[in-house]
Amino acid sequence: MTTTRYFPVGRAAGVEEGLAARLADPLWLLARQWQLGEFRGDDAGSATSVTVAGVAHHPTWWRPEPDADQPAAHPWQPWTVADGPLERLIEAEPDTGAAYTRLRIDAGVRARRLLVTAGLASFAAKLVVLAPWPAQSPSTSDPVDALAKSATADGDALAALIGPWSAQGSPVPPQIVAALGGTDAQITTFANTMRTWFGWWSPRAAATRPPAAPGVPPDPPAWDPHRLEHRGTLAFAAAPTLRLQFDRYPGGGVDWYAADAADGQPADLPATPVAAPFAAPQPVSETGVPLPTSFAGMPAPRFWEFEDATVDFGSIDASPADLARLLLVEFTTVYGNDWFSLPVRLPLGSLVRVDTVSVTDSFGVVDQLGPFAATSAGWRMYSLQAPTDHPELALNYFWCAPTLSTPQVSPAVERATLRRDEMAETAWAVVEYATDDAGRSYTVPNDKAAMPAVTDPPQYLVETPVAANWYPVVPQPIPGRIDAYQLVLEALVRRAGGQIVETRPPGVVLAAPSWWIHEEELGRAGLTLDRRVRLARWHDGTRHRWIGRSVWPGTGEASSGLLWDVVVE
Repeated sequence: MTTTRYFPVGRAAGVEEGLAARLADPLWLLARQWQLGEFRGDDAGSATSVTVAGVAHHPTWWRPEPDADQPAAHPWQPWTVADGPLERLIEAEPDTGAAYTRLRIDAGVRARRLLVTAGLASFAAKLVVLAPWPAQSPSTSDPVDALAKSATADGDALAALIGPWSAQGSPVPPQIVAALGGTDAQITTFANTMRTWFGWWSPRAAATRPPAAPGVPPDPPAWDPHRLEHRGTLAFAAAPTLRLQFDRYPGGGVDWYAADAADGQPADLPATPVAAPFAAPQPVSETGVPLPTSFAGMPAPRFWEFEDATVDFGSIDASPADLARLLLVEFTTVYGNDWFSLPVRLPLGSLVRVDTVSVTDSFGVVDQLGPFAATSAGWRMYSLQAPTDHPELALNYFWCAPTLSTPQVSPAVERATLRRDEMAETAWAVVEYATDDAGRSYTVPNDKAAMPAVTDPPQYLVETPVAANWYPVVPQPIPGRIDAYQLVLEALVRRAGGQIVETRPPGVVLAAPSWWIHEEELGRAGLTLDRRVRLARWHDGTRHRWIGRSVWPGTGEASSGLLWDVVVE
């Protein structure tokens, strides 16, 4: 089908005269339409119905692949849209032990409250001695948590104290009775109260107790710490010839552009059967009346119809070199009414292969539409990135990404910015917010050490002081390669109290003992790495909470004030 369009070409440099569209005689315009044959009805039918047919494939397996050189390092795990949001599957951090630390604090407060309510306030004070917090207790930045730790028992130690006699009828050990003192009636009340507390503690401790010993917090399974991105693969039981790869996903929300199409199916997929609704392809079919696409400020379909003055594209001031504004004006005023839309109901999270799109116009002519990208090279809207040897994956497939519409996102509980410092010929990791062992966020002080006082004779300094929350990220060659460098996070070395002290960044995102990134990841704009708490409600009504990492462009280069070989005079 061939279409010819006639449109005027303005002689003036501006767009004001053309947008005014002044007409002296409407009958002259009608005569011109008759002379050009616009009233004959040839190739001028309006779309009356559209039929879409295709097949939907449901994702059934997920595998995190943080290391691109070893994609099979992690096992496959089953996942369907019935299991929860895809964002949580990709971004959620493993438990760092913060929830268990908060439980230990809350348990001590609860035990004290129960004893005071039972009239055993003196016993509550003695529990602090019987079940104290260890010398190397978790750090807390919240003053309320610090006060609770100093005035109550450690929930973990208290459970170890009560556990052996928590069963009904078991006697309280004599050494505990001697330490508490009191009458037999008070000891009986104490035993019953502590058994009630232990019944509250046990299921919560089993749900939040970290599986491993405290240490460096683990990274999310799909997180590549050297590229600062998430990476993984979705596989489909109903589509053995393709999969979706997540590469360079920064976090913050999954959409159609977050995944790329890949050909083939891995050979190590699990042999476990898949539930019936997701194991087979699902046909997709929709027939309806297409509706014109509208937007704010769109010209009215009738020429002499009054339009809304809320958006006035005629008042746009554009020079001949301002291509972006000129394209906007041209699209809204000339091509804006050439688009139609037809809602098609698709299964959530499915990869849909569009087979046919048939359009019937008012003259009864049926046209078969193909992918627009097949005739217009470079058009990528809503299409997947496909391998060069399988371009059909980009043309015929659409991924209905299971995007969360309105998730609740907290302010950054932890934030570190990576910035280049050209004057010091290095880069810096500036920690703005961090979290303590209880998961509480706090602001890291940005205190810069003062320069030494001027003395006579002058002082020589090897280097000038840097703020306490700035940590050097220095370039080093990658072992085995002479043409690539990595940026390695080093400890901040300073003198405090006459001694040399090395400090490392607080928090989680920079906690790895050998943290480094590839040099090309840090451009002149820098990077902002943060952690945020996300809460979302899934389509079945269930609530999901997780902590995820996101990477954003930075705010440019920075100056730490670091100077070498300085004489203070």
